[in-house]
Amino acid sequence: MSKFSETLVEQAQPILQAVISHPFLQEIITGEISNDALITYVQQDEYYLGEYAKAFANAYLLANDDAQRALVAPSITTEAEIIAHEWLLEHAGTTLAEVGLAKPNPNTVAYLNHIKASGAHNYFYQITAVLPCMWIYREFGHNLGPKVGTDTLLGRWLHLYANDMPEYFEMSIVDDLFAMLDTHMTELSAYDQANLIEIFLRGCEYEYHFFDAAYRQQKWLYEA
Repeated sequence: MSKFSETLVEQAQPILQAVISHPFLQEIITGEISNDALITYVQQDEYYLGEYAKAFANAYLLANDDAQRALVAPSITTEAEIIAHEWLLEHAGTTLAEVGLAKPNPNTVAYLNHIKASGAHNYFYQITAVLPCMWIYREFGHNLGPKVGTDTLLGRWLHLYANDMPEYFEMSIVDDLFAMLDTHMTELSAYDQANLIEIFLRGCEYEYHFFDAAYRQQKWLYEA
């Protein structure tokens, strides 16, 4: 019998492959990604990560024991990803101070609402809602990192998420969170497990649209 985490990963493969093949990431490899796409991505991710950290804080409050609290505590802050944003903006010839923050676009709002609503009252639901982001980044890092070196800013960005730069960023929490879910799945009903699968897959799809929205410069229609 397969582990619950294996079921999640298996069902999310089509979405993962769509992310990996998206022009945003493919043009990261070739260096052809536009500066506007990079700036928009960073502006949206700055907003996203601030709210994402709140989901880990909520998981900390919902945890059932000290081990569950210790697992999520380091992710309540997202300072480790500051370097990732700095690299992308340096490649684009600017800084966050110069471009400033931006209003969250429709996909960012929808994605964060999904994370907040899914995990509002249950630790395992909250963990499943935050996992797609970490997992997707690690997987495209592993897949695309070997295609480029670390001598460029864009290459470093990919290798960061491939866990090739643990001095900046450590991705082992992905396996730890999956393992925690596997350990406790027998405590959850079939109904809950089906809900968790839906939450995970929907989060993975929002990840795809996060890159797509940055690439297409998505805006609210009333601001277009």
